[in-house]
Amino acid sequence: MILYGHRGARGLAPENTLVAFRKARDLGLECVELDIQITSDKHLVVMHDHTVDRTTDGSGRVGDLTLDEIKHLDAGSFFAPEYRGIRVPTFGEFCEEFAQTFSIQLEIKSYDRPEYEALIPIMIALLRRYGLYERTVVTSFSTEVLEAVRTMEPGLNRGYISSRDPEDSIERAAKLGCVTVCLGTGILSPAIVREAHARGMEVTGWQGNTDREMEILWTCQVDGFSSDVPDFAIEWLHNRSI
Repeated sequence: MILYGHRGARGLAPENTLVAFRKARDLGLECVELDIQITSDKHLVVMHDHTVDRTTDGSGRVGDLTLDEIKHLDAGSFFAPEYRGIRVPTFGEFCEEFAQTFSIQLEIKSYDRPEYEALIPIMIALLRRYGLYERTVVTSFSTEVLEAVRTMEPGLNRGYISSRDPEDSIERAAKLGCVTVCLGTGILSPAIVREAHARGMEVTGWQGNTDREMEILWTCQVDGFSSDVPDFAIEWLHNRSI
């Protein structure tokens, strides 16, 4: 099973920061999951929430803020005092440092149509510029976002994320031409994984943060999974394989 560091390694460092991705790299991970959104002045930043409130000392919607405004925010103190002063990275900064290190699952978090239609071409250009195009699966909970990706860039790998109705999720993913369906552990089963495989798709599970979740992922034999605490997941897999 392929292990993806979720938002880098969000249980070990401030999520979606370069520090978190370095943690994943130092643990030997070859794959990470991250989220991107677009600023008001059309820059891509690595951030999960639609607002900056939870993970920075600022407030406001990402799409309403400029890159300069976001770059002045503290993106580390929410996690621990020793990370004070860490900044929100741009997607370009992530690519600059890690394009030769990771394959990625790249979740588009901008659901507003004008925003994601502006985001997608910029994202594609960066993936091509840094040689990440072939090692990226673009993911979303939104079928509209994934359809837009397919329309603009049919050759780019796509993955549909869901935590509801696994049969319907597989059907939606297949109709979207996805290579991967990303399913929460609450809806995973060996039969669902077999069904996805029969439809030509891999299955990525989320999350592998506890013994119970890891047991589900292992029993279902998913192709990969993400974890907030990849050090725990690595140790769990090692112990199971002994």
